[in-house]
Amino acid sequence: MRRLLYFALMLIGTTGCERLISERLEALDMEPTELSEWKLALTSPANRVVLLRDSAVAVVNGIPVELPGPAVRAPRTRWDLPETAVRRVLLPVLDSSPRPVRTILVDPGHGGHDRGTAAASGDTEKDLNLALALRLADALREVGFTVRLTRETDRFLTLDRRAELAGEPGTDLLISVHHNASAANPDAAGMETFALREEDPAESARARAALRLAYLIQREQSGVNRAPGRGVKTARFKVLRLAPVPAVLVEAGFLTNPAEAARCADPEHRTQLARAIARAVLEWSGGNSLR
Repeated sequence: MRRLLYFALMLIGTTGCERLISERLEALDMEPTELSEWKLALTSPANRVVLLRDSAVAVVNGIPVELPGPAVRAPRTRWDLPETAVRRVLLPVLDSSPRPVRTILVDPGHGGHDRGTAAASGDTEKDLNLALALRLADALREVGFTVRLTRETDRFLTLDRRAELAGEPGTDLLISVHHNASAANPDAAGMETFALREEDPAESARARAALRLAYLIQREQSGVNRAPGRGVKTARFKVLRLAPVPAVLVEAGFLTNPAEAARCADPEHRTQLARAIARAVLEWSGGNSLR
């Protein structure tokens, strides 16, 4: 049925043998099942990807995923994306291959004299980062992983030192825990997860593996947080760039939003979020901690 729909769609608004989607999009091995002037939906038995014309965000199974460039479609021409959007982002996000994981380094951001964001609740980001990281370490251990932390008390570490710790023998993954802020918009809310934006071929394997984990974390947190997730994003944050293993940076919520700051300080919410992240890591590893 999908194949018939695909060929029917190919006749809509096309001339001759013109494709509806570019060869780059065909590499996703998904079929166009919804098409309009402004929207394209691609589906497979396991996944659905929605693109909007001129938007640099793809919605993958309901999760926003930031792209390095927008989807394009001129009148009576094919839909397309930048090559890097397909190869460096969408294909890795959709890749469900298991990653062997034994030891995870959990990194509570900031610490010591580096207080981070001041929360509307009166808490400091460094303290909330540590509280969530300690609970996350427990949740990961509960499902079978070995866990180390960059800090277990209120002390300062440089970003270089955090990356060095991720490079210690036996470490397979780094999860850096932070909380967000927006001085310009006190209503900003929602969790987002960052992976490394790949710029060097040497970064390819760890950057692409981390993208899949970032997607799974965002998917799992959607059942915990009240605010819609802000999705998967990429960046060149130093701790992501220097860590020699796959690394993600979780922004667990906006401390400049009073309601969200209160939730981030709630121990029950913290436990639920930690367990959601642990579920994502467990799926990313193929359900086996190798412990």
